[in-house]
Amino acid sequence: NIILSKPQFDKIAFKKAFNAFADNIYYSDPDRANAYLGGGAVPKNEQSIAYLLRNDVLTNLEALQAEVTYMIKEQKAGNPLENE
Repeated sequence: NIILSKPQFDKIAFKKAFNAFADNIYYSDPDRANAYLGGGAVPKNEQSIAYLLRNDVLTNLEALQAEVTYMIKEQKAGNPLENE
């Protein structure tokens, strides 16, 4: 849990890191902000797939964080962890 609670695993920080290395479809410039979402242009397939994969990674990361938190809580309560 110590690892998963580091800042780089925070949702906003993760998205910023992704956007730094991806073809960011969001712009901070108000004139260009969310051009794709506002109908100004259509994202390429590669952009759509990259964002879908990013969101999938984020969903699984959040599920992992919740599972680890639950397991630590159960272990501290003295409940045995199931092994499969």
